[in-house]
Amino acid sequence: MWKTLRHRPRARFEPQPVPKRTAPGHTLVPSPLEGPIWAYNDFVDGPLEDVMFRIGSPATRATWPTPGERAPYVMNKERKFGAGCIDAWLRDQPALMEKARTLLAPTLSTLTKQPFLFGPTPTLADAALYGVCIMLQEADPQLLPKISPQLVDFTQRLERV
Repeated sequence: MWKTLRHRPRARFEPQPVPKRTAPGHTLVPSPLEGPIWAYNDFVDGPLEDVMFRIGSPATRATWPTPGERAPYVMNKERKFGAGCIDAWLRDQPALMEKARTLLAPTLSTLTKQPFLFGPTPTLADAALYGVCIMLQEADPQLLPKISPQLVDFTQRLERV
């Protein structure tokens, strides 16, 4: 594992502007909704992501078969959140799931009335929500439907666009 990581070409990370247009006639941040769309993006990037990644972290940790392979992931989390944090998140998963449902209640209500958060076409807000949903799906396909089957429908709908 370490050898492959060490021999990969060095990655360059440079900030990229969010594209204004995704397809002819479609904008990710349409006017006059810039404020609410960016606010929703910030909500997803902050409190929602915090809860969702705590839900997904134990399953992500389990994807590495040996303690040695899990160690970098565990050390990274414990450096920021304290020793035993992933085990605590696993133990507290029911409460974290309930917190996610509470945070997502207005979102889910909106998605019962329209296909995307701000209307008939996806925006940056939908892309942000999709990101945390797919993170959970990748960690464990059973996690997202436990929060809400409606989120599974949302991700599939967005993928069809």
